Amino acid sequence: MDFRSAGTVADHAYWLSGLELRNAGGEAPVGKVDARSEGFGVGDPPAGETQHTAGVLTGGNNAAMPYTEQSKAWGKAPKAPRRNILHLDAENLSRVVVHPKRAKLGCDARLRVTTDGPVDVRLAGCHRTASFG
Repeated sequence: MDFRSAGTVADHAYWLSGLELRNAGGEAPVGKVDARSEGFGVGDPPAGETQHTAGVLTGGNNAAMPYTEQSKAWGKAPKAPRRNILHLDAENLSRVVVHPKRAKLGCDARLRVTTDGPVDVRLAGCHRTASFG
C-alpha cells in the first residue's frame, strides 16, 4: 500500500521488486501479489489453528489498554521437487520484476500467472519480459 502524502512506496518484497499498480487512484491504492517459486524444493507448511487471546497493555503515561490478539503457528515445510516454475497471483498490478537468482529459478523458468488484468512480468538480468491478462 502506497501513502503518497507520507512519501512511502511499497514496491518490493523478498525476490520481487518494481511492483507497479495498474490503478493508482485514491489516497492509499492497493495491489497484491502472491508469489511462490518451486525452485526452493519445499512446499507450503501446514497451518495450525488460529489462536485468540486477550491481554492488557500497562505502563507508560496512559491508562491500561485491553487488547485482543490473533496468532497462528506453522508446521514444518514439506520437501518438494525443485522445479523451474514460478507461480504468481496478481491483483491491480501492471508490472512485477522477479529476481530469478534469489527465487532459485533460471531465466527459462515456466511462469504460471493469474491476474485480474494486464500485467508484465520481467525477469531481472534475463532480458525476458512476459505479458499476461
